Amino acid sequence: MNYKILVVCLAVFLMVLSPTAGGIIYEGQASQKREEVPFDKEELEEITVELYITSTGEKVCMDIEEYVVGVMMAEVPYNYDTEALKAMAVAIRSYALRRVSRNEKSPVHLAAHLCDDYSHCMGYISFADAENRWGKERTDVYYKTLEDAVNETEGEILRYGDCIADTVFHVSSGGFTESAQNVWGVEVPYLVSVPTPDKLPVSRRIFSSAEFCELLLDSVGTIELSGDASEWIEKIEKDDKGRVSRIIIGGKAISGRRLREIFDIDSTCFEVTCEDGNIIFDTVGKGHGVGMSMAGADAFAKSGKDYRKILEHYYPETELTLFRENT
Repeated sequence: MNYKILVVCLAVFLMVLSPTAGGIIYEGQASQKREEVPFDKEELEEITVELYITSTGEKVCMDIEEYVVGVMMAEVPYNYDTEALKAMAVAIRSYALRRVSRNEKSPVHLAAHLCDDYSHCMGYISFADAENRWGKERTDVYYKTLEDAVNETEGEILRYGDCIADTVFHVSSGGFTESAQNVWGVEVPYLVSVPTPDKLPVSRRIFSSAEFCELLLDSVGTIELSGDASEWIEKIEKDDKGRVSRIIIGGKAISGRRLREIFDIDSTCFEVTCEDGNIIFDTVGKGHGVGMSMAGADAFAKSGKDYRKILEHYYPETELTLFRENT
């Protein structure tokens, strides 16, 4: 019984530490030198990904290229430009093969390489599930479009030095992406802040003063929230890209990232105000902000950039190579 409790606690602990990526999770390992298992030139077609299906509790194995298409079905809007789809295919393949080549298997998903939970790894939809969700005609067209992008980049990955790059991505940014250093406290040479031409969707979340208090107390413990709600938020500190780095509430300092988790807001690029006793978060962008912005990649593609230039922009200092060439 004690052992089972320990396993559950470990899984919960790992999930809490994993920063939500809006499609992908960075596990703090890009700066660590780990040995990658070498593959022969012909082995790409034989590589399988072990995927944990959260809805059924099953672990399934599949071809790497099939996996990439399934992730794109779950993660990428149907109307993205072809070059943006190619960039996404390379990023997803790199992220997955990094974990396969290092044999990284999290206890959160029963020692599989990856799971289909977008808040922990990457989302995934099988062709059959897509048909059930969208119908055969739409699924056939969408699958063919994604499959073409995957086939046109078959085997291509990004490397940094001798290692496969940790190609994290997110939905959209507020004009600039974030650095891994600012978000996770780990310096990664190719995960740095760069400008991005995203459209800037704004989302709003409203909490009553009672809800605001309850969520904070449950998450950070003792905090002084008395008097008028408009006086609870004492100071907001932002970095040079406009993201909230720290906020002081009721005398307690809380990081922007932690506040994002507590109130389930889309990003750390937010404004917070108080109106009629309600606390309001107006947020720009979605996701942790590190690596490639999906919306930015599509905007670049629609302006004429090819996928190589898009990847070069979001993952500077990496090299686009064929996985099978690295033996």
